[in-house]
Amino acid sequence: MRAHQLAWPLLFCAAPASALVASSRACHVRAHVRLLTPVRAAAEACRDDELDGDEDEFDPSDGEELFFGSGDEFGEELFFGSGDEFDPASDSEANQLDPSDPFYSEEVLISAPDVRTLRIVRPSNDAVLEQLMAQFQLEAMAEPARFNQIMQMRIEESVRNRPRTWYWSLVWPSAVALCRWLGQDPAAQQLVGGKAVLDLGCGIGVAGMGAVVLGGAGSVVLAEADTRALKYAAFSAGLNSVGSAVACRQLDWTAPLPEDLRASFSAILLSDVLYDADAAEPIARCAAAALSDDGVIILADQVDRPYSSASRRTALCEALEAHSPAPAGTHWSVRSSALTPVEWNDAMHNVQIAVVSRC
Repeated sequence: MRAHQLAWPLLFCAAPASALVASSRACHVRAHVRLLTPVRAAAEACRDDELDGDEDEFDPSDGEELFFGSGDEFGEELFFGSGDEFDPASDSEANQLDPSDPFYSEEVLISAPDVRTLRIVRPSNDAVLEQLMAQFQLEAMAEPARFNQIMQMRIEESVRNRPRTWYWSLVWPSAVALCRWLGQDPAAQQLVGGKAVLDLGCGIGVAGMGAVVLGGAGSVVLAEADTRALKYAAFSAGLNSVGSAVACRQLDWTAPLPEDLRASFSAILLSDVLYDADAAEPIARCAAAALSDDGVIILADQVDRPYSSASRRTALCEALEAHSPAPAGTHWSVRSSALTPVEWNDAMHNVQIAVVSRC
C-alpha cells in the first residue's frame, strides 16, 4: 500500500468538520462524520506498516465507511458507507438534506430578554459535509483514472474557500443581532410591523423569520438562490407557527427581479450579504426594483470583518443612487445606525445595523 494514495482523505482527517465549519448550539444531532473513522484508521495503519494483502480491506458488516483496494493497489476505488449515507450516483430523495431528520438537522434557539424565542433549524455540519463529499465523488467517478486527483483538488478547494461552502447553512451573528434588535427596539418594529418585508439573500431565513416572529411584520418573502436553504427556512417557519406569513422564493440577485416582486416591499433586510467587494451593485439593483417608493433597507454587517463595513455601506448607497435616483434634494444614505454587540457561538461579535433610505 502506498501512503500517497491516502492523501485526499487525510485532508479531512487533519481538518475535521468541527474545524472546517463554524459551530452552533445544537439539539438532536448525531455528531459524527462517518467518512472520517476508517480513513483515519487506514492512515494510522499505513503509517505503522500494519496492513498487507487481504487485510487491506475493511469489513462492510461493521457499518462504517469503507474503501477497498482494486486489483493490487489499495485505495484506487473508494466507497463511502454501506447504508443510509448519501449515494453520489442517485438523485433520489434519500440524497436530500431533510430538516425533519435528527441526523441532518439541529435546532438553534435565538432568544433575548422579554421577547419570544425564535426556533431555527439548520443542517448539521456533518450532513452538509457528507453531501458535499458525495458531490465530489460523483464528479471524480466520471474520470476513474483521475479519481484521487479530482477528490484531492475538490477537497483542497473546499478547505481554501471555507466557510463559503457552508455559507447558506449557517446562523450568522449579524442575523442574530438583527433578530434581537427587531424584538427589542420599538423604532425597529415600526419599520417592519404589519408591513411586507423581503429578506434578500436570506440563507436559512433567520433575519426574515425574526421580522415576522419578533418584529411583527405582516408578511415576509425569504429570497435565496440555494434551494437547500429555502427548504430549511420553510421548515423553521412551520416550527414558529408563521407559515402563513412566510413565502420562500428562489432568487438570484444578479438576475432580473420577477415582475410580481417589483415595488412590493416596505422594508428589505440585508444581513451579511456584502462580503464580496463587488456585491453592492447587483444587490442594489435588485433591492431598488423590489422596494416601494417610501421603503427602507435594513443592513446588518459585522464590523470585525477583514474588509471595511463602512465602505461597503457607502458602496451600497452609491449603487442605489445609480439604480433608483432619489427625488431632487434627497439622496440614498444611512438614516440611522447602531452598533450591536452580540454573543454567539461562545464569542463576541460587533454588528452594525444601519437603516438606509432616501433622505
